[in-house]
Amino acid sequence: MPPSTQQRVGLILLGIGRGHLTQANTMYKILTRQLHLQVSVVVIMCSEHYLPDVNEYELASVPVHRVNISLKNSLPNSVPCLILHTAYELLKPKPFLNQLEERFHVDVWMNFMAPIQRTRRPLFHITSQVAVESILIDILVFFLSGTLVNIGDVTPRAQHAISTLIDGDKLDRSHSPSREVLVLAYAVSGTALLNTLCSIADKHKEISFHYYCSEAPGGAMPANVSWFAPSYSTFRSKLSQCTAVLCTSGNELIQECALNGIPCATLPAHPSHFEQHSNFAKYTSKGWAVEMTPDLSIRDLCGDTGRLRRAADEMETMLGERNATIRYMLRECETDLRNPDKQHDNMVSRYSRVRQTVKLSILVIAIYCLMTLLVGCFGNT
Repeated sequence: MPPSTQQRVGLILLGIGRGHLTQANTMYKILTRQLHLQVSVVVIMCSEHYLPDVNEYELASVPVHRVNISLKNSLPNSVPCLILHTAYELLKPKPFLNQLEERFHVDVWMNFMAPIQRTRRPLFHITSQVAVESILIDILVFFLSGTLVNIGDVTPRAQHAISTLIDGDKLDRSHSPSREVLVLAYAVSGTALLNTLCSIADKHKEISFHYYCSEAPGGAMPANVSWFAPSYSTFRSKLSQCTAVLCTSGNELIQECALNGIPCATLPAHPSHFEQHSNFAKYTSKGWAVEMTPDLSIRDLCGDTGRLRRAADEMETMLGERNATIRYMLRECETDLRNPDKQHDNMVSRYSRVRQTVKLSILVIAIYCLMTLLVGCFGNT
């Protein structure tokens, strides 16, 4: 049985990079097109330095409320700092959510990695980071109230798992308006991809490389490499024409390439970015992407058609599963709303809370010992 069409959903997302925005926009399409539900408001939490342009996305058709949060320029390049900062932001009161909830009659909230601890109405925390084995994720999860939903495989931390949240509308790659051989490159941040891209471009003078990154290159690039600021509509148009994609190890772009049969090579954005390293290992082992190295051959990358067909078939299967999961989540939530005696805080089991508390205590003790050691060292100089 589908959820009630009277349910009104509010979307909340962290406005860093384009992954959370893509996930929220895909969820908006599923809710409105396929489940025939109403999305009444979108809340974007971001800093002035990372202000996403939502006008290219379908979710911009509903009221969009922007909330400024403090975030230094260097934080997104350091995942541990970003997660700890998010945990700090979680503890701040969010009275604006109660106001928006009343104003737009929100029945259910769906949060995509924004620093929201709890809401008065049922809350789904939807993120792919839940599956990453790290004590930092344990710390972050420790502060959350609501229902955890992993994007990807089933994980002990989450109550539900949505197979994927990429755009299910396949690209039309049946024709190309140009004979130019085009390879797209996308980096969420950092210089690791650009440095490797320049080495690859030097060995492929006959190929044009379009490099998309919010940070403009600081030095000279090969003549066949052009830099562009990220644009959803432009990039998606080029994606339908390109020969291959080179990218940092996020989730959505690699999965889109797999679905559309586009050859893809990837590398982690930063040495300390444990989520990117986890994604890199997952997707290269699946065969959805290969490792991006300075010696990468574009011809070899595009030649493995069997691997590309298997990846596309797997993605088609995942797309078929996700709508049923979302229907079940909302139906379960609707049952909870009709039963006022039922607790909404089913985030983790009692065993998991104890486990996380122990890990958190160990981390606090380790930080205290490290600080004591540093104070002692500087005190003796």
